[in-house]
Amino acid sequence: MAGGGCYGGAGVGGLLVAVKRCENMEAALQVFTEMEHLNVVSWTSVVTGLAEQGSAKRALEMFQEMLDAGIKPNDIIDIAILSACSYVGRPGFFEEAMQLIDSMSFTAKLNNYASYME
Repeated sequence: MAGGGCYGGAGVGGLLVAVKRCENMEAALQVFTEMEHLNVVSWTSVVTGLAEQGSAKRALEMFQEMLDAGIKPNDIIDIAILSACSYVGRPGFFEEAMQLIDSMSFTAKLNNYASYME
């Protein structure tokens, strides 16, 4: 995806987070696609940004792409996925996300589940 990109240093993750926080996900996605080395921090930043901006379906798609790329999820990204579901409100969407999370090779923390059950 980003093999020939121009971004690669450790500071790029910070840049990605900064762009995301400015609510410019198009710019964040551009930085992301041009990064040489994608890691769990860069993936988490993008998934979280999409979730926070209400693009739940795209956040879940990016999460799946991350898994397909062999990146192991961290505790933060499972919160982002559950958060994405809370923005949607479509019947059944939360259940779909939970099935996705349950099928992964990690276990979401009980307190993460509980925080979104309200």
